Amino acid sequence: MGELIGKVVESTLYYVPKSEFDRVRTLNEASAPEKTAIFADMCRLNTLYMIARAGSGHLGSSFSSLDVVSWLYLNTLKNDDLYFSSKGHDAPGLYAVLIALGRLPFEKLHGLRRLGGLPGHPDVGVPGMVINSGSLGMGISKAKGMVRADRLKGHRRRFYVLTGDGELQEGQIWESLISAANAGMGEITAIVDHNKLQSDYRVSQTSDLGDLAAKFASFGWHVERCDGHDLDAFATALEACAAHPRRPQVIIADTVKGRGVSFMEHTAMDSDTDMYRFHSGAPDADSYGRGAQELLDHVNRALSRIGAARLSLETVEPTAKIHI
Repeated sequence: MGELIGKVVESTLYYVPKSEFDRVRTLNEASAPEKTAIFADMCRLNTLYMIARAGSGHLGSSFSSLDVVSWLYLNTLKNDDLYFSSKGHDAPGLYAVLIALGRLPFEKLHGLRRLGGLPGHPDVGVPGMVINSGSLGMGISKAKGMVRADRLKGHRRRFYVLTGDGELQEGQIWESLISAANAGMGEITAIVDHNKLQSDYRVSQTSDLGDLAAKFASFGWHVERCDGHDLDAFATALEACAAHPRRPQVIIADTVKGRGVSFMEHTAMDSDTDMYRFHSGAPDADSYGRGAQELLDHVNRALSRIGAARLSLETVEPTAKIHI
């Protein structure tokens, strides 16, 4: 399956330059879902690079949420709408998106978990980071506070909050749901990255969540459910949520941890007793090389289908010193 190591990958590394993201975003031949799926896989390549170079970071949950996050930033967020991740440890994926869009300096790609670079968890000192994270379960409560502040100022905008599914075992999540519903906080759309794993094991083995849709509905939330990697379905779910301006909404997005690299996906686990090996830490050199090649092949096949040029990558040697 591949192994994780606790050090920098000592082999040639590859990343997607900013110019390639700009090119893909302006492709007229592709639909919004096609462009977003290509963009997300390009961000997976850069996320893999960042974690391999850093020697640590969270691959699995970054990969599972990148289709959702990419769609929000490319197609959904308007004006001063805000997105943030409550689970937080998927920060490398979010950084990759913000760097690709020019909202963070591109050189920060080379500085994950380094002094002067980007922290392993979101910090409000980093442009584009709305909240600090670390302790789980606080995201919806924080969104509620922001909604109340906006209402006092006579302002209205939308808040999109990503949660993990293991995170839903935190009591604060459920406490926050009922008061948000009672206050009619239709400004909040929560999105559950429902990849069925927490850390290295299945959620059901730790504390089963049962019927999530029924639970959210019982707390007064409007509920949608979709495949979190089917961008047409996700867009439809978002449209359905927007039809409920006086009621908070949740989208249960069924996702695959490690999405995009076959042997990193949790669906490749042999049995329920298997330990998932790509939750945190850097992949070994072989796993890095195979994973990067698989992602590159995905992108190039998608580009070929719409008649666009293949992707160009930059290379970095493990001994290279890069200013961040």
